Amino acid sequence: MLSIWEKRLISRSAVDAEEQKILQLRQQVEDLQGKLASFSSRKSATQAQIKQSKTQLAQSKDTLWRTEIRLPFDARIGKVSVEKGEYTAVGSVLFEALGTQAVEINAQLPVRQFYPLLMGLGKHSLNLQNPEDLQSAFSKIQLEANVSLVGYKGNIARWRGELLRIGESIDPDRDTIDLVVAVNNPYEDVIPGKRPPLLQGMYAAVEFFTPPHEMLILPRKAIHQGRVYVAKANNRLEIRPVNILHKQGQLVIVDNGIKEGEKIIITDVIPVIEGLPLKPVLADEYEKQLAKDAIGEEYMKLNDINENKVIGSGSLTSPHYLTEGDAE
Repeated sequence: MLSIWEKRLISRSAVDAEEQKILQLRQQVEDLQGKLASFSSRKSATQAQIKQSKTQLAQSKDTLWRTEIRLPFDARIGKVSVEKGEYTAVGSVLFEALGTQAVEINAQLPVRQFYPLLMGLGKHSLNLQNPEDLQSAFSKIQLEANVSLVGYKGNIARWRGELLRIGESIDPDRDTIDLVVAVNNPYEDVIPGKRPPLLQGMYAAVEFFTPPHEMLILPRKAIHQGRVYVAKANNRLEIRPVNILHKQGQLVIVDNGIKEGEKIIITDVIPVIEGLPLKPVLADEYEKQLAKDAIGEEYMKLNDINENKVIGSGSLTSPHYLTEGDAE
């Protein structure tokens, strides 16, 4: 190139351009040589990774060969979280197993309905915000549960439940507490179309009941603005205030104002005057029916429950003498 330049056969700018190209080519050669050297080291690293992966694969195959999935209980397989041939890490969820020996139902009970259930505690103080206190109370009053499916009529689709535990807190929005009830053997005695098995996701109603307690029961129609009409021994009207503990259906539970054996008027009296002469007529049939309603006799017959168990939110009562009365 220089000899050509010295002979003045090409221009100086052409010489400079060609020398620039030579420098660029040399730089490219150096870059390629650097890449070639790095490829060699990367090849060694890749080969080491392949070797390590083969070792891990052999270990995984050995672990898989020795892996056995066992359930400590009889169960139905629910949702499966993996596919055949899919890699899964240790501790990940493979599938959902639903036990067939028992099923749990989370019943949400309003706090205001606790009172009739806890009447058996008497005047014992109870902190409804403390689940441990509630658990101890339910154990003392022998709380039991009856489970039925929503939408199924009759008494075939019913199961006896057992209270397992109580929720750790009270729902401030709904003012309810969770009572977890278990039903044993939910897949037994299945009758297609009438008594299905208890499956996850079904809607169930839970009724709680306790053993009976001695209390005074009156029909609602015997209460007149917090007062009752009593036929005294001399058959004269006496108006007494009573303290209502709880109302359930057409029944009212009171704790003072009257005594067992007194005659309570269940019909309207006109005029309502203290000391009004009366001609009482005993309502024997009504009194018998009231006693049945109070102890839940019809419900016990339908559910084959022992007579010392009473259904109906635990408001358990003893019958009280009632009379009809007319003003003379």
